[in-house]
Amino acid sequence: TSAYLTFQQYRVWMASPVARLLLPPNQPIDYFIQYSLTHFWMNLMIVLAVSLLAFVAAKLLNKRFQERFFLPEEPWLFATAILLAGHPGWIYYAAALLAVALLVSSIKYKVLSNKEWRFSFYWLWLPVAILAIIILRVLNTH
Repeated sequence: TSAYLTFQQYRVWMASPVARLLLPPNQPIDYFIQYSLTHFWMNLMIVLAVSLLAFVAAKLLNKRFQERFFLPEEPWLFATAILLAGHPGWIYYAAALLAVALLVSSIKYKVLSNKEWRFSFYWLWLPVAILAIIILRVLNTH
């Protein structure tokens, strides 16, 4: 999407006699590149960085604590879900994950207080991301 938007922005500026002044040879190409980066690529770069950071953190924490937190493919699901949620959707995603974890923990405490039970997000990484996307869309329409 970012590449398409960059291409279309260039075409729009080329079509307008006034906006053409913002393109080479009237302006250095740096101006258009900076404009494209800040308007079309910044959100993608932010979410890629957050996704990569979350993936590395999940892998390191899991390795440090003897594979106690995640199944081997869960960090991949977590990073993919962050990418799907986008920016700023990953913030809503983190809040939704926290809410689901608190809900499950409180249910576990009430129902299974004396039994040993381990909760895994394996089947929740992507559905919670979809929930975060829906919440973000609803908030943006009002």
